Amino acid sequence: MGQPRALHNTACSEVNESEGVLDVASSVVKAPDRISEKVPDKVIDELLALLDCQVHTDFRPYRRSMIVQRIERRMRQLNLQHVETYLQRCQSSPSEVRLLGREIFSGVTQFFRDPEAFEYLGNTAIPALIRKGASTGRIRIWVAGCATGEEAYSVAMLLREKSDELASRPEVHIFATDVDPQALEVADRGVYTESRIADISPARVKRFFHRRGDHYQVIRSLRDMLIFAPHNLLEDPPLAKMDLIVCRHVLIYMDTPFHAKILTPIQFALQPNGFLFLGQGESPGELAHLFQVLDAKWHVYRKIHSLPLSGPAWMPPERSVRPLQHKAANTESRRSGRHQQLVERTVDHLLATYCPPTLLINDQLEILHIIGDVSPYMKKLSGIPSFSVLQLLHDDLCLPIRTVLQRLKQAPEDILYHHVPVRMAEGCRYLTLRGHREAFTDNSSDVIVLCLEAVEWGDHVRSAAPEQTARTPEQERLEALEQMLRHAQETLQATIGELEASNLALQTGHEAISASNDALLMANEELQATNEELYTLNGEYQNKIAELTRLTNDMDNLLRSTEIGTIFLDTELRLRRFTPAIAESFHLLPRDIGRPLDHMTSRLEDEQLLPDALQVLCTGVPIVQEVRKRPDRWMLRRLTPYRTEQGRCEGVVLTFVDVSDLKTAEAMLQRSEKRFRDLIEESVQGILIYRSGRPLFVNRACAQLFGYASPQDILALDDLVADIAAPHEYTRLWHYTQRLLEG
Repeated sequence: MGQPRALHNTACSEVNESEGVLDVASSVVKAPDRISEKVPDKVIDELLALLDCQVHTDFRPYRRSMIVQRIERRMRQLNLQHVETYLQRCQSSPSEVRLLGREIFSGVTQFFRDPEAFEYLGNTAIPALIRKGASTGRIRIWVAGCATGEEAYSVAMLLREKSDELASRPEVHIFATDVDPQALEVADRGVYTESRIADISPARVKRFFHRRGDHYQVIRSLRDMLIFAPHNLLEDPPLAKMDLIVCRHVLIYMDTPFHAKILTPIQFALQPNGFLFLGQGESPGELAHLFQVLDAKWHVYRKIHSLPLSGPAWMPPERSVRPLQHKAANTESRRSGRHQQLVERTVDHLLATYCPPTLLINDQLEILHIIGDVSPYMKKLSGIPSFSVLQLLHDDLCLPIRTVLQRLKQAPEDILYHHVPVRMAEGCRYLTLRGHREAFTDNSSDVIVLCLEAVEWGDHVRSAAPEQTARTPEQERLEALEQMLRHAQETLQATIGELEASNLALQTGHEAISASNDALLMANEELQATNEELYTLNGEYQNKIAELTRLTNDMDNLLRSTEIGTIFLDTELRLRRFTPAIAESFHLLPRDIGRPLDHMTSRLEDEQLLPDALQVLCTGVPIVQEVRKRPDRWMLRRLTPYRTEQGRCEGVVLTFVDVSDLKTAEAMLQRSEKRFRDLIEESVQGILIYRSGRPLFVNRACAQLFGYASPQDILALDDLVADIAAPHEYTRLWHYTQRLLEG
């Protein structure tokens, strides 16, 4: 795609006549990347309501992200930064709402988009349709969401090329529908610029197009194969008995819940074994069981099952009907309603009594409203009725009224014509014509107010007497034509000046586009450098992923090989992982991942497991406790916090170690110690154990030997040698004990 084409398809889709080419080009080059604030949902809802009223299309099923992009694009074109400002502009300007609707409707389309997909369609589905059409005599194709018709004409070209070898061609009907009426007008004309047909081969251009100046038009025989019509896939009933339905790049603009609402009527419209051709990134989704995939890459399907249309999947979305603004309460509304009726009756009475016959006319010279009685000045009608003022009023009034309307188009001043004669059956009447143009600020068409005031003969004579040279309507018409000629000359000179200025603006715009092209080339080089960096980062990430995979395998093998039962819990005390050794204590399977701790069954007699786990999760302090395992085993339960690298506690780790052998050894040791103590206690020999002069153990025989009533009396002594030895034996006994201690 060339740079001017890309520029046209991005931001210059809508250009007002008052905007210069230079302004548009500079706005595209200098447009900010993003709006300074996010578009709120409330603003989107208000804009969707305005679009529903002005464009008559419900855009609620469309993807919100796409709508936000279109809103931001319009805001960039208008140099607006705040969405509330843009909402106020739309509320005050219906034309801006229509431009926003055009922006949302605009999409990317081209002839033979994804050429390989159309090549596959031409080699599979199209020959099958032609073989079927040779027996049935007709082929019916529906191109839904055809936009400006490029894809519809592409399908028609394939059919014409594949059916050239047939002696008699079947009758082909291609129904191309879209929700955008302006796009359908472009498609029906079949006229495209040279850039739009750049993707078509020269042979096809020569065969299927006629050149008309700078444009190319599809040949008449190909256009006769297609029928373009407005159709809303979400609201209108579907077509029927279709052999092929092309619905490309429609689902991508819709929210996912509405895909089934679109595809249900489409599958209903297909004949059995009919073909469905979708775009990139699109699939039947929930209705995939109804289709056979012929090519998953190019999204070509064949219908193998049917789904009734009466199901709830195809229901038009409910459209809320509400006024754009609510400013009054119910009581005030009823009061204002009665007041409005009174005012309307009074105004009608005053108009009928005092106002001359008056016509309200639009720019197409059609009567919009009649005030008073204009029947004396109307023709006797027959045949097909018309609202044209020139066909309804008397022939003598046609020329004066045409002159009044012509002058009102040239200048906004009121026009007044006196003594206009009207030949009637009872005689000649004279009228005073008053013309006034009423302009509106909402860009709607102006309204012309034309008063037909009857003048009595005497008044006519008195008013005409001072003016001996009254001009006839023919003279007025001649002067008006001369004035129009002078105005045309002035307009021509002004147009020449404007064209020269436009030429200068185009040259400046071309320079701006060239500068933009250079900037895009530089950006392309930067993107290529970024792409290379991404490739390098991708390689680094692949290495890290491989390393993490190895670490994960090592961890899995470590967990499988360890004999320590381990359970990992998350912050909600739900199972995240466990080792195989835990199966001896808990009944766990791989499908139990995610189960809460209190839902797990175990062989442990441990009622404090859940409270302790909550305590560890809250405090981060480990808890160690021995618990009994049925029938006669013991486990050492340890609860520790699961901490991340940043030190955050994100769960609990439970480990269970079998300490049954340790408990048995401990019990045996306790029994052995008791037997040894009993043996020493009952010994007849005095036994004394002490260290650093303080007694540690004394049996009863030793206490009796030293003359104490019980062993506790000796254990209370601070210096055993000094208390039990005679003074003259103290030194010898102390040295003797020291030698014993030194070995």
